Amino acid sequence: MNLPIRGRTVRVAPGETTPMRKMLLVLLAVSACKKKQVDDVEGPVRIQNPVEVTVQIATVSPGTVSSGRQTTVTVVGSGFQQGASVKIGDQLSPTTFKNANQLEVVVGSMVPGQYDVRVDNPDLTSAYLSQGLSVRAAEALAGMVAWESCRHTVLYYDTDASGLSTENRASIDAILPCLQQSGVPIQVEGHADERGTTDYNVSLAQRRAKGVADILVAGGIARNRLVITSFGEERPLDRGFGEASWAKNRRVEINLE
Repeated sequence: MNLPIRGRTVRVAPGETTPMRKMLLVLLAVSACKKKQVDDVEGPVRIQNPVEVTVQIATVSPGTVSSGRQTTVTVVGSGFQQGASVKIGDQLSPTTFKNANQLEVVVGSMVPGQYDVRVDNPDLTSAYLSQGLSVRAAEALAGMVAWESCRHTVLYYDTDASGLSTENRASIDAILPCLQQSGVPIQVEGHADERGTTDYNVSLAQRRAKGVADILVAGGIARNRLVITSFGEERPLDRGFGEASWAKNRRVEINLE
């Protein structure tokens, strides 16, 4: 009979002695076993490294506090550890660990200014946020709070309309005193719904924004404080389809910078 051994065929006559036949059968079995082992081996196993959580500060909330009193703020980020400490400027502030993403910090009375925020973990890792906290004089902060009533105003329009409705005119009259006192730049942004060509919508939104700007100037706002922008249909408030969505997108937004 013929026996394949390591790529060669060996002929064994029927009359071969039993020891010879046994040796050839053993060699055949070993060769087959080795091939199976090689074939069974799959590619190298890749072990993914565990995700490392980096300690970092995203924000401080609230980001502005009064210089006249003690305030509690929240430092928001990632990788915070139990026992972490927080410095506001050079001041080490009492800190409460809430979780790996939040630290509650007590800010004492500080002079007005911009302060860096630093978090130090017990394992010596740390994070730093440049000018992360603003401390303002109580009078200035009170003024900022007063401006909240006119910080963001939205006026809505009928289809294809650019003139001010009675309701929109009343809204502008209501915020005029606040806008006059703020003294900061005012963004007047015009928007349109998605119907019509791009050029038409940009032009329509521009007319809406300019109409509002003209009313503000007539009401005593210096024109050099106004920044007029037309976004056309590019920044919808509602991305749905139909009149309910389009009505929200036909608008002018008045924003204090």
